[in-house]
Amino acid sequence: MEDQSFELERLPLPLQNIILAFNQLKEDVRVALLTQLGDAARLQLHVEACKHLKNDITLHHALVPEATYITMNDSLNAMIADLDEGKDRSADEPDMAPIEVVSTVHTCRRGRPQIEIDPEALATALQFAAPMRLGALLGVAPCTVRWRALEHEIVEPGNPVYVEFIDDEGETL
Repeated sequence: MEDQSFELERLPLPLQNIILAFNQLKEDVRVALLTQLGDAARLQLHVEACKHLKNDITLHHALVPEATYITMNDSLNAMIADLDEGKDRSADEPDMAPIEVVSTVHTCRRGRPQIEIDPEALATALQFAAPMRLGALLGVAPCTVRWRALEHEIVEPGNPVYVEFIDDEGETL
């Protein structure tokens, strides 16, 4: 749209406004994608502006030359896709490598290797989530989370499910 083969002044006013708005929005989106990566709320404002302009272009489709209409429509779709992708990205590089919470220990015995969970991380995590949720986050079974918490004495074992009582005569009840 930068290299326009027609004079803007000779176009109908609504078409002039659409072209000017498109060029301004294009620049705003370019700047937003360079400066606001990961800021979903601000990028969503630009998505809404793209959708609004797309609606305006559709309303005035009769005024817009077909090639220009297709180019603007495709460009707005690409802008919306890039903005949506930019919501989940960040321009900041991590300061350090991710913390390794779960590790596999080969015990040289038969069967599956033992899965170890960092005790400090496990103690902190159990304050905020149950073993079921932590198992899903860590990629292990919830019972593994519970066993490691018991091994590291982070939690107390529960009451037994079945208890045998012996009466005065030595019989099991």
